Amino acid sequence: MSPTEYLLICLGEECAEVIKDASKALRFGPNNSETCMDAPNHEAIGAELNDVIAVFAELTERGFFHGDPFDPAEVEAKRARLRAYMEAACT
Repeated sequence: MSPTEYLLICLGEECAEVIKDASKALRFGPNNSETCMDAPNHEAIGAELNDVIAVFAELTERGFFHGDPFDPAEVEAKRARLRAYMEAACT
C-alpha cells in the first residue's frame, strides 16, 4: 500500500466518523453525548472535522492535489446554494 492509498483510506474513515456524529446530533441533540464521559455531539463533530482537515493537509502536502484545492470562491458558492436550499426546505 502506498502512503497516498493509506491516506485516502483514512480520509474515508474520518468522513464516515463525521457522518456518524452528525447523525447522533440529529437524534440526541447537539449538546448531548452517548455517555457522560463523551464530549457533546457538537464537539465530537468538530474533533472529527479537524481529523478530516489533517488528512486533507497531508494529502495536499504530498502533492495529491494539483495546485491548492481550497478555493474560497467555491466555498462561498456552496454556502449560497446551501442557504437557498435551506430556505426552501425549512419554511
